[in-house]
Amino acid sequence: MHLNLREKNSEVTEIARPRTLSGIDALYFHIEVPYQDYSEFYNNIILSDTLSNDDLYTLQGHSKVGEKQYAYYSVDSLAMEALAVSDRRERQLCSIGFKNLNQKDNLPSIFVKMNTLSLHILGYKEAYNAVLAIIEGFGIPIQGTIVNRLDLNTYVFGHNFQYLRYNLFSTKMRNTRELVGYDTIFGKEELQTFYLGSRGSSVFMRIYNKLAEIHAKYDDGGRLKLGIISNRYELKYSEPMNFCSIWNVEFEIKREELKRYGINTVEDVWEHCDALHKDITCNRIRLVVPTNSLRKRCKSSFVWSLISDDYSLFKHNCEPLTPEKFKVYKTTIEKKLINHCNAYLDDIFKNDTFDTSSIQDVKNLIASLSHTKTL
Repeated sequence: MHLNLREKNSEVTEIARPRTLSGIDALYFHIEVPYQDYSEFYNNIILSDTLSNDDLYTLQGHSKVGEKQYAYYSVDSLAMEALAVSDRRERQLCSIGFKNLNQKDNLPSIFVKMNTLSLHILGYKEAYNAVLAIIEGFGIPIQGTIVNRLDLNTYVFGHNFQYLRYNLFSTKMRNTRELVGYDTIFGKEELQTFYLGSRGSSVFMRIYNKLAEIHAKYDDGGRLKLGIISNRYELKYSEPMNFCSIWNVEFEIKREELKRYGINTVEDVWEHCDALHKDITCNRIRLVVPTNSLRKRCKSSFVWSLISDDYSLFKHNCEPLTPEKFKVYKTTIEKKLINHCNAYLDDIFKNDTFDTSSIQDVKNLIASLSHTKTL
C-alpha cells in the first residue's frame, strides 16, 4: 500500500462517489465485580506488584482525579502477537485500571480502555471477550459492565472536508472551532480538524484529516493504521484502496447520553450502536445544503446522507434510536413559597430571641400550601 495516496490525481477522486468505512474508535467501560473477591485480588496481586512480573502486563502509573484513583496496567494481546504485529505498543489489547480500595466513590472497581487497534484487528466482540477472560482468569467473577464512553466513527474516502464551517450544520450545539495546519505536500495552510461541541459535552463531534495524521505519525503507529484501513477497505469493496483523501467523522458519546438511549452495558453497544449513530446523524447533527436560512429546513448534504445510511456494524437499515426526553422539573408557586418560608424559619432560629406566635403562623402557612392542589 503506497502511503502517498494524495500524490495521485485528485480530480478523478472528486468525480467518483465517496466511499465509507464505519467503526467503533473508542470503548471505555467499568466492570462490576464482587467486593470481597476484588479485595482479595487487590491485596494479594496489585499491592504486591505481582502483575509487573508478567510479560503481558506493564504498569502505566496511577491516575487520580479528585477522590478517584486507579492503578493502570497496559495489557498485551497474545492473539495480536500471533498475527505478527511487531511493535509491542501496537500489540496492546487494552488498558485496565484497578481501583484503590481506600477510595469510597461508589464506582466499580475495574475500569477498561480498549485499544482501538485491537478492536479493529481482533474484532469488537472478540477483543471485548478477551478482556473478560483476563478478569475471570484472576479468579474474579464478573457481575456486569457499565459503558462510560463510546466513539463511533466513519472513514470517508474521496471527499475533501476543507470547506467545513459552522453555518453548514443543522444542530442545537453551539461550541465550534477549527484547527488549520500546514500541508507539507501541497505547501499551503489547510483545515485539519473541525470540532463541534466541547470535550465536556455529552456528544462531541470531530472531523479531521486522517491521512494527514497517518503521514505525521507514519513511524509511530501510522503504518499499521494505514494497513488496517486498507485491509478493511479491500474486504468491503473487493478492490484496493486508491483515494487521495481520507477523513474521519467521529462522535464521542458520554455515559449520560448513552443512558438516554438505553445503552448501559457493552452488550447494549452491540445491539444499539448502529441505531444510535443513525439518530445522531439524522436528528442531532446534520451537514446540510444551505438553501434556507433555517438550517433545520435544509436537506442533508449528499456526503452526510452517505455517512448516515452506510453506517452498519451489526445491523443493516436500522431505524434511528429514540432517546428519552430530558426531564424538566418545574417548581410551582406554592413550592417556591414553602421554600421561602423554610428559609425564613432557618434565619429566625439563628437569633437568640424570636416570636413563638410568628413561627406558628409561618408553619400554618406551610401546612396550608402543602395541601394546596397543584394545577
